[in-house]
Amino acid sequence: MYVIKKLSVMVFTLWVITTVTFLIMHIIPGDPFSSDAKIFPEEVIQNMRAKYHLDEPLWNQYVAYLDGVVHFDFGESVQSTGQGVSEIITTGFGPSAIIGLQALVISLLVGIAAGTFAALYHGRVIDYSVSLLAILGISIPSFILAPLFIQVFAIQFEFLPVASWGTFEHTVLPSFALALGPIAVITRFVRSNMIEVLQSDYIKLARAKGIPIKKIISNYS
Repeated sequence: MYVIKKLSVMVFTLWVITTVTFLIMHIIPGDPFSSDAKIFPEEVIQNMRAKYHLDEPLWNQYVAYLDGVVHFDFGESVQSTGQGVSEIITTGFGPSAIIGLQALVISLLVGIAAGTFAALYHGRVIDYSVSLLAILGISIPSFILAPLFIQVFAIQFEFLPVASWGTFEHTVLPSFALALGPIAVITRFVRSNMIEVLQSDYIKLARAKGIPIKKIISNYS
């Protein structure tokens, strides 16, 4: 029942987003072919409007729009002539998924490690330094950090390639830039929870018995 409820909410949310997008596009004056009216003959413009149902009532346009969304048919790209929007999305989905997955792994590994490290040195310079870096990571957007990383690590020091695709060295910069925000959030979350756990009575008892801190963290924290 819980899964069905969540799926229903997701479908409803997607429907609201698509409907609002459709209405916003129709509130804007003109249509995609208005700017071409002086370039192409009127017959060509009319045929293009008929092809995309722009000469039909709004309700018919909405039904055609939803039908295209359900069948993943988003029409042809205005900028990339001869390419469908679905084809462009499919082409970019693989690289985007790889970078997103790498960013997720990096954010979990670095965030958990940094948060744990800061908690172990709570109230010291290391803790303050990690907390400051976490605040900076939350404050600075990835689209600002990405070109900065390229300038420093790819252009100035030439540690990594500027562009291209193929191996991990081509994706580590965008993945790390994308992961910095989540790293900061995970670090702060792990740090605060780890500090609370380390101050609990059973952890103090374990440390009093001489159990190594590494074992305490791995088994109890």
